[in-house]
Amino acid sequence: MKNIDLPSRIKKAFISQALELLSDLQSRSLRVVLIPAPIKMHSGHMIRSVDNRNPKWHRDLYANFCVSRRCTLQSLKRLSVWKISPRSYYDEMYFGIKKRLIEGYDDDCYQCYFEPNKEVVEYFEKIKENEY
Repeated sequence: MKNIDLPSRIKKAFISQALELLSDLQSRSLRVVLIPAPIKMHSGHMIRSVDNRNPKWHRDLYANFCVSRRCTLQSLKRLSVWKISPRSYYDEMYFGIKKRLIEGYDDDCYQCYFEPNKEVVEYFEKIKENEY
């Protein structure tokens, strides 16, 4: 991906979203713990149980593109200071943020829906109109 030149207000929306996603991913990671088995087969029988999960948006990113947590954190850190790189996982994060800003999204942590960013929607609609 070449360096993307966006108006400052649109760039700020991308940076803000990258910072939110970065904070979300840093504060929530997969943690598996051992708990007593519901049906004991022997003394001290334990089973694995998920105590904490990665955010849904990251689980989806990993399922679709096999982008590791480390690469996601690295790309979000770079996007949060608007350093764009030609690597494909940066592309995925940039386009993922663009989609969230244009379409809105459900947040699995706060269990609420965030509306599309109207400024970003209008900006990309204008660009789309100018392409035709």
